[in-house]
This record gives sequence, C-alpha cells and structure tokens, in this order.
Amino acid sequence: MPPPAPKATAARPGSEPSWPPIASRGSRARRPSSAFGALIRAAQLPQPLTNVKLHGYKVDAYWPELGVVVEVQSQFHLTKAALERDTRKAARLTAAGLTVSYVTWTQMEEEPYAVVARVAQTLTRAAEAIRFRSTPMPSISSST
Repeated sequence: MPPPAPKATAARPGSEPSWPPIASRGSRARRPSSAFGALIRAAQLPQPLTNVKLHGYKVDAYWPELGVVVEVQSQFHLTKAALERDTRKAARLTAAGLTVSYVTWTQMEEEPYAVVARVAQTLTRAAEAIRFRSTPMPSISSST
C-alpha cells in the first residue's frame, strides 16, 4: 500500500506553501540529488541509499531491498556524451535485474507531487513483484 500523500504546510495568504522542499523555486542552487532526497523525506517515503556504486556506476538513489534505482537528471545530462553514458548505465543496471527510473530537476520543481507519486508507484510495484516471486506456485496435479 502506498504511503499517504504528503501534506502541504499551512501558508499565510499570498505566500507559497513550504512543501515541496525544493530550495529557492526557480533557482538551481541545490544539488539535484539532495533536492530529490528532501522531496522523498518530505513525502515520508522509504529512504534510499544515495550515491552508491552498483555494477561499476554511481547511482543517485537506490532501494536495495526493492532493486529500484532513481537517477536525477539535471543540466549536466544534456550532451550527446551524457545521453550515451546514461543509456549505457541504465541498460547495464536493467540487465542486472534492477528497475531504473528517471526524474528531472524541472519535474521536481514544477510537478513534485507527480514525482512523489511515480516514485511511490515504482516502489510499490517492486515490492509487489517481490511478494509475487516469493509466493510458491501452486502445484498441478493430474486426476487420472
């Protein structure tokens, strides 16, 4: 079951709510991966390991018990070389059995609730897949 939706803090009339926790809306002063972590904490989702090495690649967020990786894309991922590197990385991680998902800084800034919902859905589906795989298959008996 997915966690409850994050709650916005009450704001004074005319001011923005303090949730979601993207620093200085419109400014990109914070590191994208730390902004993602703040978003996940504020939404009270399970905390991932961050900046860990998997299969020769550093990943932004990793839930080892679920086999889920989330990569945060920023302005540093806009070159042809970065696209090639990111695609190779995702292919290798996927081939290793991991679920790889991406979010962008713009998505975190402009649609944080959608980002939280997608991450929660990905984590939930991974947990369901693990439960399904650990449930023994019914045996088939022939009646002769």
